[in-house]
Amino acid sequence: MAAKGWMLERISNYGWIYRRIEPQKLHFSVSYYPKASEYDPEYPESQQTFHDFCAHTGWKLVCTSFQMQVFCNEQDNPVPIETDPVLEVETVHASMMKSFFWGHAVLLVLSVIMEFFFLMGIFGNIIATLADPMKVFSGFCWLLVFVLTTVELTAYFRWHKKAEEAAQQGFFLDTPDTSRIQKAAMWLLYLAGIYLIVNFVAAGDTMMLFLLGGMAAFMGLTFFAADWIKRLFRKLGMSKNANRIVSFLLTWFVATMTLNLVTFGTISLKNQGFLEQKKVFLETEQPLRVENLLDVEHRYVTEDSSKESIFLSYRQVRQRPGFDVEDRSEVPYMEYDLVRVKWKFLYDDVKAQMIKDILHDMDQPMEPVEAMPWGSVEVYRAAGTNGERYLVCYEDAIVDIFFSWTVVPEQMEIVGEKLV
Repeated sequence: MAAKGWMLERISNYGWIYRRIEPQKLHFSVSYYPKASEYDPEYPESQQTFHDFCAHTGWKLVCTSFQMQVFCNEQDNPVPIETDPVLEVETVHASMMKSFFWGHAVLLVLSVIMEFFFLMGIFGNIIATLADPMKVFSGFCWLLVFVLTTVELTAYFRWHKKAEEAAQQGFFLDTPDTSRIQKAAMWLLYLAGIYLIVNFVAAGDTMMLFLLGGMAAFMGLTFFAADWIKRLFRKLGMSKNANRIVSFLLTWFVATMTLNLVTFGTISLKNQGFLEQKKVFLETEQPLRVENLLDVEHRYVTEDSSKESIFLSYRQVRQRPGFDVEDRSEVPYMEYDLVRVKWKFLYDDVKAQMIKDILHDMDQPMEPVEAMPWGSVEVYRAAGTNGERYLVCYEDAIVDIFFSWTVVPEQMEIVGEKLV
């Protein structure tokens, strides 16, 4: 970068900041000071002494980032800062165990826990989990965290083991480069985020869009506040321990207030009608209605909800007589769940989940019946005291449908035409 006319000026939590210079060919060296802290108001005496020694040999301090120190030298063949490979490896390892290791270890443990809950959700109810784009996005993000932390920790400890052996032979082993994996993970995260937003836009779920934006603002503001507060008190000369405690309390206060603001704003806008949690379906927009099967004149109340991800689409329709209808118990009604399976390998698991739900609700055995009237692959039936329930399996869709009356073949054919 220096040869291109850019000089590193500062390393922050947001990235590396450069300033424009005349293009120069410079030598750079990175060393580590394990005792350094991000809360130090100034460099400790021993670290300052080291900086003076480096300056005496032509190495100018460019910037520091916690334990990491970056130096540059204009000489053609400068004397290396680190001349003892064994000591250099020990210093790097001490610095990594103080900051790098614990941060990555905590993230690794969290990712394992969150992925465990995600997988348990799949095994517990594969439809509710894989049809929810937010759950799929969350599971994917924690998988990325798991992969990144595993790669970083594995690469580091493999390097450290080999570096110790190399140091005994008198040379310092180059560090591993995991930037390609990091960049690939970032692109995957961007694509997943775009997909999530598109899902909410397509579903008309303005409430989730607002919450997503609010949570992004919450995390960004908390991150910015934590860094800004810490740097402010460091400039003011506050002691390391006092800075750590006060920064934590103020950051916690900012995070709490921001989260409350997002929550209050969501509730307020929802109550005022500016936010919709899902797409609103009119009472005539359902793919299948009682009126398509029976000649009825009663008024119905319809509940219609849907979720969709890259794996499944899941739509629930409940059509019951209105509360003002006389003899509601005598009026025919219908309920159905329509699941479209986008990945063939999920089909059997989705089918098993729906059979399990029917057996749990009906407490009656299911028996295979003739599939031809439905125009489907296979059909199962469970009879109850107040109606009959069918599981109708098409090539890429499965329907769990309940009728409060006994359906006839002509009506079965209409179901297939309307739903598939």
